[in-house]
Amino acid sequence: GEKPFICEICGKSFTSRPNMKRHRRTHTGEKPYPCDVCGQRFRFSNMLKAHKEKCFRVTSPGTSPGPAGPTLLPGPCPVPPGA
Repeated sequence: GEKPFICEICGKSFTSRPNMKRHRRTHTGEKPYPCDVCGQRFRFSNMLKAHKEKCFRVTSPGTSPGPAGPTLLPGPCPVPPGA
């Protein structure tokens, strides 16, 4: 298919503007997705989701967390900072 949206930094082309803008974060280092528990920031929403699933006991959408919020898993977070 046609890929009319071009990254002005590296020249890679994309089928949509949102995909191109998401890609551009790999060049700029922008991390617009903060963890509401620990404050670590991520470039992509799926990386934030993976962080929460690995580091905290998160509930499925539509269910409510316990009164104290997310439960920390033992040990350090396996998702490296800045991932």
